[in-house]
Amino acid sequence: MRPLQAGLAPALTVILAACASAPYRQVAIEIPAVPPVAVERYHEIVVEDFQETGAVADVSLGRRMAEYLEAELRREFKGPVSRRRPSGKPAECLVLSGTVGLSQWAQKALLEAEIPADGPFGLENRGLAERKRFALTLEYRLSDAATGEVVLAGALKESRTYGDAQQSVEFALFDLLPLVKSKLFPALFGRAAAGERYLLLR
Repeated sequence: MRPLQAGLAPALTVILAACASAPYRQVAIEIPAVPPVAVERYHEIVVEDFQETGAVADVSLGRRMAEYLEAELRREFKGPVSRRRPSGKPAECLVLSGTVGLSQWAQKALLEAEIPADGPFGLENRGLAERKRFALTLEYRLSDAATGEVVLAGALKESRTYGDAQQSVEFALFDLLPLVKSKLFPALFGRAAAGERYLLLR
């Protein structure tokens, strides 16, 4: 080993050791998220039936979406949540409305047990599994009932794939509705977001 390299080796060892014992600690914290709309300033929320972008057999998708969101909003919102606008002049009332659509299609995938070890060749005699995929799309509007002004709007899309090619729409909705809610409610109310910080150690 050359003299210069021999001199650098111990110094490099000291630097690496110092990095390994860095004088800080990583901690997880919750960062408050500010909602874009001050929902708490309103007295009531009305959830209207959502317009369906495409008919789904045997399922009133627009009504199902409204009923689900009404029930979940009752758990979150401190004021009354209803499906009809108050009679007379609406005051301090928000109206949640929009459009909803559910699409479904079949997918074919190679069975895991049939995947050749040497790559995607010689698949003509291999087995294929048929799967079913659902996608739920929601476009929402939150309006001030007194003025008609849209105070918040957005679009959400969630999808799930099932190994059962005969999977029902009802089962897919049971999975997809909570996923949509998990994104919609933070937009309405704000949520604490997970974050990381580093504390210096003395």
